[in-house]
Amino acid sequence: MDRMTERMEKKVAAPVKEATAHLSVPIAARERNGVRPVSPAAAQATTNARASNATLYPSYRYTDPNASARKRGCRDWDVPADFKFQTADLYSAWQAWLLGYPMNRSTRANGEVYLAPVKPLRLLRRGQLPAKVKKTYDNAWRPVLELMESEIEGTLLTTPVSKMDAKWMSAQYTYALKHVCAKYPDIKAELVGSWKISAWSRKIKDLNAKKRKAARISSSIGVSF
Repeated sequence: MDRMTERMEKKVAAPVKEATAHLSVPIAARERNGVRPVSPAAAQATTNARASNATLYPSYRYTDPNASARKRGCRDWDVPADFKFQTADLYSAWQAWLLGYPMNRSTRANGEVYLAPVKPLRLLRRGQLPAKVKKTYDNAWRPVLELMESEIEGTLLTTPVSKMDAKWMSAQYTYALKHVCAKYPDIKAELVGSWKISAWSRKIKDLNAKKRKAARISSSIGVSF
């Protein structure tokens, strides 16, 4: 490892360590998919803590060649220029949703490898993601992971990252997935073991679209369920 890389790792290590110690609050509590915030006070505390903790991770300055005209001037991003979402199973995606990629490494144009941590995915700002990353995030990761997060919001509010060990992570995953599947009975438990995160999200989006269509039809004919 060359000296430049060592200096970069030392520079980034402190905020990463601080973030790991203090990042204890999920994405702002909000109504989504029929889930209500735990309370207005908790929602505000979540919003404040999320904004504070998110700044503990570095932002990255570069130009996105795929940006829309509106975002072409943006130079401040939540992920490094070469960041890409990798194929992942649901559990691995769940871990990244809660913990991020604190040891992510990126490569500069000159070949230099450097430490480029990525904050917990639940804290990513959609407006601060380059076009291709945002598309994958919105379509292949967020749909199911936000649902799962909503099932354990109360627990997340009181659990610091330092307490999110393997046992805790597994227990919350099992609980959240069980309740998501209960809300989407069309998901067959025996079929989901091999599903990747993208397959999960596609299924959730498809089922949500069917629900919305059924609601529109029932509304138009005056039938309620």
